[in-house]
Amino acid sequence: KLSSISSKFNSYFERIEAAEAEIDSAALALENARTRYIRHKLSKGAFMRLKQEYDKRIQNAIKTIDSIVFEIRHMAF
Repeated sequence: KLSSISSKFNSYFERIEAAEAEIDSAALALENARTRYIRHKLSKGAFMRLKQEYDKRIQNAIKTIDSIVFEIRHMAF
């Protein structure tokens, strides 16, 4: 049973790491797009579309982390 719990937590941590990497990646891409927009290398429309996409990726990753934390909390009780 301990092995199965360990495996489950390992899976949780891998999913959290992947979600954190997604947040970092999307935040960096958003910052790059913002810089390009400020330097007039990207139109406002293109920037807004990219911003929506990156914001959605960040929010989805946050939801993933939140759901994993919720699962872990309910395992303990």
